[in-house]
Amino acid sequence: MESTVDNKGGWTLSGDGPEAYERYIVPAFSGAWAQDMVNRARLQGGDRVLDLGCGTGIVSRHVWKAMGESVCTSGMDANEAVLQKARALSPERTVNIG
Repeated sequence: MESTVDNKGGWTLSGDGPEAYERYIVPAFSGAWAQDMVNRARLQGGDRVLDLGCGTGIVSRHVWKAMGESVCTSGMDANEAVLQKARALSPERTVNIG
């Protein structure tokens, strides 16, 4: 998994990092955590979810699975590479980058 330190001193995934994150970290940790968070949120139709630091979009994907179109989700991440992966994983959804 490639990573870099950005010009602000932060750590970001690069290269094949987003793919490796999705392949290894999501199944081992993030997926169950995201599902639990969505369950605890007790979302209802018309709710809005802001997913800050959304990465590859695992929380939003769990929201969509549970609620479909009845909940509006917005994800934000400073790392363009993970947003590109989020777009690839959910081509039927709008993922704006920039």
